Amino acid sequence: MSIRRIRFFRLLLSCAGGARRVKHLTICLVLLVAVLSASLVFSLSSDQEEAIALLYEVMQKVDDSYARIPDFREMYVAGLEGLKKSAGEGRFDFEEKAGDEILLKAGEKELLVRLRGDTDGGLGGFERAYRFAMANAGDSEKKKKGGLKVMYAALTSMLRALDPFSTFVSPESYRQMRVEHTGRYGGVGVIITVREKKLTVISPIDDTPAHRAGLKSEDVILEIDGASTTDMPLSEVVRRMRGPAGKTVDLLISRASWPEPRNVLLRRAIISIKSVKSEVKEGGIGYLRVTAFHGRTTRELDVALNELIRKKVRGIVLDLRDNPGGFLRQSVQVSERFLPDGSMIVFTRGRRRSETVYFRSRGTGVWVGKPLVVLINKGSASASEIVAGALQDLDRALIIGRTSFGKGSVQAIIPTRGEAAVRLTTAKYYTPLGRLIHEKGIQPDVEAGPQPLTKKEISERRKEMKSSLYNKEKTDEKKKDPVLELALAVLKDARSAKVEELRQAALDAQRLMRSAEAVSSAASP
Repeated sequence: MSIRRIRFFRLLLSCAGGARRVKHLTICLVLLVAVLSASLVFSLSSDQEEAIALLYEVMQKVDDSYARIPDFREMYVAGLEGLKKSAGEGRFDFEEKAGDEILLKAGEKELLVRLRGDTDGGLGGFERAYRFAMANAGDSEKKKKGGLKVMYAALTSMLRALDPFSTFVSPESYRQMRVEHTGRYGGVGVIITVREKKLTVISPIDDTPAHRAGLKSEDVILEIDGASTTDMPLSEVVRRMRGPAGKTVDLLISRASWPEPRNVLLRRAIISIKSVKSEVKEGGIGYLRVTAFHGRTTRELDVALNELIRKKVRGIVLDLRDNPGGFLRQSVQVSERFLPDGSMIVFTRGRRRSETVYFRSRGTGVWVGKPLVVLINKGSASASEIVAGALQDLDRALIIGRTSFGKGSVQAIIPTRGEAAVRLTTAKYYTPLGRLIHEKGIQPDVEAGPQPLTKKEISERRKEMKSSLYNKEKTDEKKKDPVLELALAVLKDARSAKVEELRQAALDAQRLMRSAEAVSSAASP
């Protein structure tokens, strides 16, 4: 039985049950027949019926799970924009009237609907808008997209109105997402987000085409193969950037220090992420580089950490720079390796306080009570901020570097009918001491590394580059890493794991390094 018929009989039974006299029942039947007749004006195909069922399911999930009370009217209006784009050029338009009223237009046809700011109050109006759009869509759109794909576009627009991280995930994108979480896929190896309505690089992944091409945190991707990324859904961005290994993708990149955007041609490769690298540095200092938090990260870390312990390192540097994050559970398990049993690591809080979830360490870690330094920068986001924030709040590690990215919201992938899903922000991360990570980031105990440019400095840099004979950035053949050098200097003479002592050692080492640089500069001709 179709959705339309089910609703009709439910309404009929409800109305009949409330009618005490025959006269009232007769009036009720007349009204119901009128409602049914109106709905039949825009009759639906089976995939359009499925699309409406999907609409109701998605909006219920938003109402149940979103991190704050959603602005449904804003979502519905954004959904109308999605319908407008999908119905075909000039086939569908709308105009906002006073109050909750929206005037739908299709050529000379018009329909007035109400989109209230609550789930139930606006859903019926949006369903009528969808019926109206499909009844007046161009034949090519109906044939090429069908009712479901038009609804996908509408739902994508609706969920993007919530925040940059929430979106509708089509069946194809959902399959791609599951492939990505295995840690092996074809692409360029860059983690992206939307910040201030711009497609922004969080960080490139080590040893990938994006990393080798020199992409950096906070680069803005303006175009992908000539297509503007303005208002492009993240799912579409991912679809365009992934593809068969060996094929190229052309990105137009804007960087604050560049006078104008540049084209960067990347050749796709199989992205097989090994997220943990390790080595023993001079002075018997262990170095752990964690590049992401995917399904195998903790296992890889255990192998590397046990090997460093076997070699009797005296201290460990945990490098989380340009680590874009990943799975929450992996960040908790990584933190556990450095903490005593029962330590608070992170908690998440959604719309309702009753939904607060606490994550504590289970068992004592293998590197507890021993010197530990953690490195972060602007490219450290999400799961890496959870680790850094926990170790900092619990006085377990000295944090060196620059303030992290500040991506501290929880996204849940919730499956829906038709093998699709919704990616919803359901909560926000808080450090053990209750500090909000989102849009604030983790501030280091000791600042080190390249200082972010101010707007004035960016403007001056661009003028200098435009007036120079060449635009290429100066690069050393062998780049130094002063942040890592500082961390190694701190641990080289560390006699304690106490953070305050490590911090003082870092400040002393910084002064010595600056003095040495000053002497070197003065000695240069």
